[in-house]
Amino acid sequence: WLNESFAEFISHYCQEKIYQRLIEKGVSHINPWANNHARKDRAYTEDQQFTTHPIAGEVRDTDEAKAIFDGITYNKGAATLRQLMALMGDKAFGTALGSYFKKYGWGNTTLNDFIGSL
Repeated sequence: WLNESFAEFISHYCQEKIYQRLIEKGVSHINPWANNHARKDRAYTEDQQFTTHPIAGEVRDTDEAKAIFDGITYNKGAATLRQLMALMGDKAFGTALGSYFKKYGWGNTTLNDFIGSL
């Protein structure tokens, strides 16, 4: 879940940084997080269905992986990462991510590895 959620999260985060500069110059009024918010709402709606599942958990086979990589995984996971960033602060969260990537960048990790890096 973390790969997909992080990709969703970081795409909106980077867009926000770009659009902040454009807004300051009066070129744009787009807020990338508004798009993320709409996706999060869809994920929360999916999360209320009988097909709901945690964003983190053990995946036993390819068929199960295909079944759970959906709006809950991508969008709710990205929202969770954004909440963690808000809780820790941008700088501390970025530093923690840098340490996590440096330590685990070429290997497999667990949720506990990620949480431990925060």
